[in-house]
This record gives sequence, C-alpha cells and structure tokens, in this order.
Amino acid sequence: MNEKEFYNKKELLITKIKDVLILPDITSEKKNSLTTLLKIVEKYTYRNRLNSKGAISHIIIDNLNLRYSFCEEFILFDKSTN
Repeated sequence: MNEKEFYNKKELLITKIKDVLILPDITSEKKNSLTTLLKIVEKYTYRNRLNSKGAISHIIIDNLNLRYSFCEEFILFDKSTN
C-alpha cells in the first residue's frame, strides 16, 4: 500500500466510525469502544504504520465490544499496512 492509498483508506475508516458515533440510538458502551478505535486509527501515520502493525487488531479483539462485521475492514487495514 503506498502512502496515498494508506491515507485514503484511513480517512474512509475514520468516516465509518464517525458515521456510527452520530447515530441517536448508540449505546454508551459502543460509543466508548468506537471512540477508542477512532483515537487509535487517528494516531496511525504512514511513517509509524510498521511499528504499530497489529495494534488495531489486538485492541479490537481484546478490548472492544464491537461486531466483527463492523471491525473487519479495520483488521484488514491493520494487516495491509506494509
């Protein structure tokens, strides 16, 4: 993945999180999980991607209470940041 592709994908993922965060029926638990995920994704840069590789996947699996179907794109992004 080149730098432009990285940042385009990152912005799409950030938008996906923000779109869910504004839903009126979101639970506080889901909001907290999404906010955590958003903070992590926002910290990813093209330069630090290799050092951070795997962080999103581990946090999603170990700490966040989110559906896998929602998180699958984030895990794939995390794996493809080489």
